[in-house]
Amino acid sequence: MSLEKFLLDCIGFCDFAFTYYVILLGRAVIISLCMLAVICVFRRVVFANGVFLRGAVWGGLLLAPFMGKMKWIYETHIGVRLLYPWQEICIIHRWIPCIYVMGMICTAIWIFRRRENLRREVKKLRTVAQDGEQTFTNADFLQQTGLAKTQFVVSDCAVSPFTTGLFKPVVVVPEMMLSGLPEEELKVILMHEGTHIRLGHLWCFLMWDILRILLWPNFFLHLSTRTFRSDMEDICDCVTMQKSSQSPLAYGSLLLKSIQMLKDGQDKIELSAAFAAEQGYGSIRRRMKQIADFKPYSRLTAGVTACGSGLLLLLLFVFVLDISYPRYTDFDEMTVYNVTGHVRLVEDCSALREVIRIENGEVCIDRKGFERILADQDIEEEIVLLYFGGFSKLPGVGGGGDAVLIDRAEVSDEQAIQCIGGKIDLKVWLSRLL
Repeated sequence: MSLEKFLLDCIGFCDFAFTYYVILLGRAVIISLCMLAVICVFRRVVFANGVFLRGAVWGGLLLAPFMGKMKWIYETHIGVRLLYPWQEICIIHRWIPCIYVMGMICTAIWIFRRRENLRREVKKLRTVAQDGEQTFTNADFLQQTGLAKTQFVVSDCAVSPFTTGLFKPVVVVPEMMLSGLPEEELKVILMHEGTHIRLGHLWCFLMWDILRILLWPNFFLHLSTRTFRSDMEDICDCVTMQKSSQSPLAYGSLLLKSIQMLKDGQDKIELSAAFAAEQGYGSIRRRMKQIADFKPYSRLTAGVTACGSGLLLLLLFVFVLDISYPRYTDFDEMTVYNVTGHVRLVEDCSALREVIRIENGEVCIDRKGFERILADQDIEEEIVLLYFGGFSKLPGVGGGGDAVLIDRAEVSDEQAIQCIGGKIDLKVWLSRLL
């Protein structure tokens, strides 16, 4: 393979990959809009009083990026009318997939740059030795709250206590709270941060950011970020009150006290999981109402709810894959096109297969029978393209196969013609792997 052909294959593959994935993600954007509407209904109506279920329902959005290949999109009237036109737009206007990919890159840079800036700022802060401050001397407390292996740092700024870091969590505590709050109240706040770590909320926030990158045109997904984080905070508040045996009044008072301490000189910082992050009156009022309505729950019930939600999500994922097209579909088809390959002249039929024999990458043609078939179809083209075998990614998208050019004026009976098809082409081979 020459370098020129290799580069052309790579460019062609990138062009196809952009188009293929943008078709799928563009459909996922439309589907995610509908899913967000359903989630809002469930949150406000069905699970209005269920803190854990209200948080779990957001997991359904994880299915959206995998729903672009579902068969009903091609096989039902509503699918063809609603989602299929996006495929035609992307194929005809190849600059649209490039813009979508550029949007993903810009969104990723924006999101992860903020994460990186936060990591750098936290790295500059003073580390607190767990055995050097009276608040961190209780090893049992640290073990129970999941903070035994967590690093604590102190900020001189007026920021809410928060947790960051996926593999090595770091809890940031402002100096004013470390020195101004009683030990028991500070322990409750640290327990809140430990609950974020134990429940995997930091990973949930990462998955949410990845969804925002993949489905960036969905403006409502970005707007829902605050609501999603609020639901995670509600779960954390509920678990923390249960574990600390705090009454709703005491816990709510501590929250208001923390907000008041941070009110003056609040620094603008992107928080991952915070006890008293900057909030408007409406958000604080809603959260306080949620705290006031707290009722002790059964750990068994909470565990069953979590396991059941995860199992349901897994089953839905398997179901989506089951009703979707596979990574590629092999098809045994033999058709005749015009020389450009854009106009189908003869459909696959038994008569065509009787006059053509394919062996070891060569095509042998019964000229008389082949001419008879073309004459029956009133085909006058002197040169035609015989296409056979191959695969497709989606109906009308991607794929490859084998082909031969047949010059009707030169071909003799039972002449062997070498295939010119593409199963060994780099672009086609890589397309199968997508």
